[in-house]
Order: sequence, then structure tokens, then C-alpha cells
Amino acid sequence: MNFDATTASSCRYGGVASDIWGDWDVLWEHSYADYQGHARFLAVKDDIYVFYEWSYGSCSGCDAWEAANYSDEQIEAEMRDGAITFSSVEDVRTWAMMRNQNPYEEDGNDILRAINEWCVGTPKRKRERLS
Repeated sequence: MNFDATTASSCRYGGVASDIWGDWDVLWEHSYADYQGHARFLAVKDDIYVFYEWSYGSCSGCDAWEAANYSDEQIEAEMRDGAITFSSVEDVRTWAMMRNQNPYEEDGNDILRAINEWCVGTPKRKRERLS
């Protein structure tokens, strides 16, 4: 699915993220859009993969970017700098398996499942699927 069709795109700062990743295909997402929320996604474009996550609040007391009075340009720079970029499916898999070892990150298996489903659904990628 295209980033602009995700829950992340409707989160606070989703428009800024859309300026960066709007035309990327999202392989996995875990987002919650409300007056407070978070966005977390894995996307791909031109064989480059990116993982990014952010959280936000409803006021400067619980939203660091608002508290810092960041402009959209500064938020975009933060997003670009904070994104984890991978150059291969295998790198994404290795990273997702490492996430599973962190007790505070419980989404590694979901990310692995999503990347494997994507590999199966993409003819060029079928050979890259894990056994």
C-alpha cells in the first residue's frame, strides 16, 4: 500500500512524512492516530527499504517537536536523519531479528512476516524468501 493510504499519514506530522515517503510502498505499519499517537512503518522504493517511527502528543508538554517549536522543515530533517535505511531484504531481516531480542520491541516477527509476504507477492523477490 502507498504511504498516503496508511494510518501513519493521518497522524500528526503525517503530512511531513508524506512529503518524504508519500510514493513509497509500505510493507508493514503499526500506527495509532488520535490527539496523541505514534507511527511506525517499513517502506520500500527502488530496492531501498526504510523504517521510521515517531510519537506525538497533543501539547508542548508531551510533544518534543512542538515543545522545541520545530518548523516542518526541521521535522523533515529529523525524520530523514532518524530513518533507518536498508539496501537489501536480508539487511531488513537481520535487523528485524535483532529487534526481537529487545524486550521493548515486540514487532520483529510481524516485520519478518510482512517482508516474506512481500517477497512472495513480488516475482522478482520470490527467490529471496526465507525457507
